[in-house]
Amino acid sequence: MTADFDQNRLTGCMGCVEPIETAPGRHLFPAVPWQGDDPAALPADYDLHFEASFGANGAFEDTAITVTHPERTVTNAAGTWQGQFSNVPDVDGNPRRVIGSTDVHFAENDGSQGRFTGIFDALTPATLTPPGGNEVTTK
Repeated sequence: MTADFDQNRLTGCMGCVEPIETAPGRHLFPAVPWQGDDPAALPADYDLHFEASFGANGAFEDTAITVTHPERTVTNAAGTWQGQFSNVPDVDGNPRRVIGSTDVHFAENDGSQGRFTGIFDALTPATLTPPGGNEVTTK
């Protein structure tokens, strides 16, 4: 993910750096277990590109989503992605984290259909590698 705080724009890609993984049997809330069928096809080589504007409170929600695959033709993609920047700064003064969720449906030219539903969590480089190496300081 890349945040442009001058333009209040956030862009990101799931699948571009690391492959998208599935986690059968995982759930979001312990009190509300979610278990779906295993996917008919693995999400290997799909990329989901996102773009959104965010407000002064750090919240965003948008439908600007593109799904791509190097060997398949995606003919239609629609959905949302939304999230919130942390109000805790990193050592550089930027929000240290952004979290959110996405739900994207897509179709391919051979009639195949797919859906990506998930959550994401991203930390700034300064949060991942604090000054002084691996030391963690608290106040």
